Amino acid sequence: MKKIYKYEIKPDELRVEMPQGAKIVHVDNQREHLCLWAEIDPDAPVEVRQFAVFPTGGHIPEYPDVTVKHLGTVNVKDGFFIFHVYEVIKIPQ
Repeated sequence: MKKIYKYEIKPDELRVEMPQGAKIVHVDNQREHLCLWAEIDPDAPVEVRQFAVFPTGGHIPEYPDVTVKHLGTVNVKDGFFIFHVYEVIKIPQ
């Protein structure tokens, strides 16, 4: 049975443990915390997923062995800060 869980993305720790196969459905600011919501199977084995957060105008690094997938854009501090949330995905060799 699938459920929707919320995960906080902390600026100092952009790795999140979640069940394998989790489908990220939304990112947003909740009480000044950057959060994402995912459809998960709570009985699935856990994996670590990596995320990156960039401000508008910020540099998005390019690496030969990873790609980034845009998940959403988040307003913080009443729109004073705009952040763009990406998942960092390792490219299979």
